[in-house]
Amino acid sequence: MRGARNAATSSNHAHQPRPNAQPPAGGLSDHQPEPGYEKIVIYGAYGEWEHAARLLSSGKWTSKLGPDEDIEHDSPQDLAGGAFGLIVRTMKRPVAVKQQAPAAPPTAPMQPAPKRKRRKR
Repeated sequence: MRGARNAATSSNHAHQPRPNAQPPAGGLSDHQPEPGYEKIVIYGAYGEWEHAARLLSSGKWTSKLGPDEDIEHDSPQDLAGGAFGLIVRTMKRPVAVKQQAPAAPPTAPMQPAPKRKRRKR
């Protein structure tokens, strides 16, 4: 993601909302948390993908700026424009729901071990 590397050196502009950013054709509801799904947005310009952001369960979005800096932002539109390009795609996929392991079958209460008889010598 060429644009993300360039933006990492000048992160001030990345945190500012872009007035020219447009929501995807599906509307803003595409950018809301949806139980059972993981969502990302792809930013691009001139036919190239430049950056991606992932929706957290809290409703905030997270992005990686360069090798060391992760940021959270309120909306995918916050990063649209400039070096990142515009939002070109919103994607979602089902997430596997972790199932709890079945409970162990009930066991009989522990009984003390029988006493051994000592042999006389």
